[in-house]
Amino acid sequence: MHLQNQLNLNKPIAIQVRYNNYKEYPSGQTFDTVNNIIAKIRSNVISGLRIPEKYKGVSFGNFYKKDNQTEFNAVKEVVEFGFNSKSVLLWSKDLYGVGKTHLLYAMIKEYLLSDTLIETKQLNSGDMLISFSGVRIGIFNEYDLLDKIKDTFKPNNSLSEGDIFNEINNYQVLCIDDLLKYKPTNLDFYQRVMFQIVNERYNRNQSLIITTNKSLIELGEYLGAATSDRLCEMTNGYQLQFKGKSYRAK
Repeated sequence: MHLQNQLNLNKPIAIQVRYNNYKEYPSGQTFDTVNNIIAKIRSNVISGLRIPEKYKGVSFGNFYKKDNQTEFNAVKEVVEFGFNSKSVLLWSKDLYGVGKTHLLYAMIKEYLLSDTLIETKQLNSGDMLISFSGVRIGIFNEYDLLDKIKDTFKPNNSLSEGDIFNEINNYQVLCIDDLLKYKPTNLDFYQRVMFQIVNERYNRNQSLIITTNKSLIELGEYLGAATSDRLCEMTNGYQLQFKGKSYRAK
């Protein structure tokens, strides 16, 4: 957070609020304290992610790093650079509960709560301008994401398949949790959808963060050669294999 001048952060003043990339939160003027407005901005962008109750308290600080210190360091590096179009694959071969989803939500929260995303400066009018400039992030469970697309085939559905893909493409960072947790019942449909998602992000040079319990070889078998080839290139250097015992057993 950058302050142009020293001021009392707890003294109510006229504040202009601006959200960049988060247009669903209207910009405008209010009368409040700087600290209150910053807290409200952060609450808005975090609550918009609809983080499951189980993961609302996760952070880098409470991640169990003993078995996956290298993987933790790599994820932390991605966050520190503001993603910078990097894609990450968090995987473990048939290992559950080793912290992949924990780290996924922790990295998103760590980024969105960073002071570097808040800019505060005093305007000539005397008002304070507070701007939030984080990249737009979407988090989906694979099962729910595929269901959103399947629902567009139902009669009288107001959304088209294209509408869902447009929504996905609007996120500078797209996160898909539990990729291939369930074996696809319609492999043609699955491969077509996943190719479109991965290929769009590949062409746009946008970040894709994935968690999965499948090996890289298994991903190739289910995703198809074209998709897995792009995914391997996108995540080069950040194909992070998790080890250890289940959190749930501790």
